[in-house]
Amino acid sequence: MIASRSVPLLTGRPVLVRVVPVDPRDLFRGDYVTLGYEFSQLPASFSGDMQRASRPGQPIYVSLEQEAGGAHWKPVDYALTPPSAGVYLRGTQRGYGRIDYGLDRWFLQQGTGLAFEEAIRSKRGVSAEIMVAPNGRAALKNLVLD
Repeated sequence: MIASRSVPLLTGRPVLVRVVPVDPRDLFRGDYVTLGYEFSQLPASFSGDMQRASRPGQPIYVSLEQEAGGAHWKPVDYALTPPSAGVYLRGTQRGYGRIDYGLDRWFLQQGTGLAFEEAIRSKRGVSAEIMVAPNGRAALKNLVLD
């Protein structure tokens, strides 16, 4: 299990995406952030036939495209089958249109959670550097204050 989670870190391509940190501290486990992404929810534009065909536990593939003039990547298409080319993420559909990529939690060095909390309040933003393997599996490599 550990080896399969490491494959994207070893063979993947670096991709920078915008995140929305949600819970910056836990008294029992130390500083961490729970992360949300704009591509963690099936969009309303996901076609009706595909919505009916998709079900919890099923793989969902999200094609990514680099933003014009920027370092960040954004979602451009959702599908039930892997795309034939390009950078894409493989996630698992959860209930209520949520998609899980295994990128939702990042533990921080003790005492650094406040910096991320302040960045959120001041609207500076936080980005996640993820490594995306050719098969769409991804691993969170680092969090970056914008």
